Amino acid sequence: MGNKAYGQEWFTVDTTLPLVTIESPTNETYSTDIIMISLSGNADYIWYYINNIDTKNRTWSVDTSPIYYVLDNGTYTLHAYGNDSAGNKVHVSITFTVEAFTDNFPPKISLLIPENYSVLTSGFEIKLNVTDINLDTVLYNWDKTQNSSLISSNTVILPDDEGHHTLYIFANDSFGHWTNNVFIFITDDIEPRITLLEYQNMSVLPLGTLITLELNDSHLDRVVYNWDGCQNVTWISFETLIPEGDGQHVLYVYANDTAGNWVSTQFVFFTYEKETTEISSEQTSNQQELSSVESESLTDVSEDTHGITPLGELNIGLVLGTLFGSIGLILITRRLVRHRSSSSK
Repeated sequence: MGNKAYGQEWFTVDTTLPLVTIESPTNETYSTDIIMISLSGNADYIWYYINNIDTKNRTWSVDTSPIYYVLDNGTYTLHAYGNDSAGNKVHVSITFTVEAFTDNFPPKISLLIPENYSVLTSGFEIKLNVTDINLDTVLYNWDKTQNSSLISSNTVILPDDEGHHTLYIFANDSFGHWTNNVFIFITDDIEPRITLLEYQNMSVLPLGTLITLELNDSHLDRVVYNWDGCQNVTWISFETLIPEGDGQHVLYVYANDTAGNWVSTQFVFFTYEKETTEISSEQTSNQQELSSVESESLTDVSEDTHGITPLGELNIGLVLGTLFGSIGLILITRRLVRHRSSSSK
């Protein structure tokens, strides 16, 4: 018949690959174990997985929010795929490493200043050191009272009340590890007490007299003394002899305790030669003995006299008579002289 027909049809073949981008993670080492997964692209369908973590593909869409994985330390590869309606398929991947710090330890609490069991004055600043890379909270209290938060300076103030005080410290980190510590301090605001024993201040004493003092303080540290402002001497026995030289001597005493409380005092003594006193006493004793002997001799003579005046009494009478007679004669003579002088006038 020879009839023929011709025609043509035009169509386009799509060979352009869709776009899939891994925004996070990147090719690096992470110091945290929390890894964010974020994808983007223009593919009609996107899916992904992390090698050795995911057991099946996970779907991603443009409306998907970032997803977070908690991973152990190690190296991982994230695979992402996408395709379009023409069947074009794309694959991208990224390898990253996790080297996160694993905190298996509680915070550490230590005392910087002063040492534990120190004796201190009230108001002393106690400095602590609380360390943990993930430190969260630090609390403290004195003597089991209400807890207070410890500020960043880690400084607490010693209470005013005299005696022992116990400091309780508590700390935790962001992983929930708790720890505590206890420190003991002693508040001492009382100065040492210096007391003069046996003698009183301003006493008059022989040279070489032993002076004894008493020092009272529960935490006595050091005592020094000197006589008359000379060089200080460390004192242990609290006894000292008054130095040589008549007159005034001043004893200076200084004392402190381990809390730093200082006290000073002075005692004044007046001295004399002890030997002079002994000689005078001996002379007095000899005179008393001599008088006693004379008295005994007079008494012996007066015994058994049968009315005769004792010799001792007679001698005394003669002496007294002579004495008074002489005085009378002198008085009479003076009167006669005065009388004659008046007559001649």
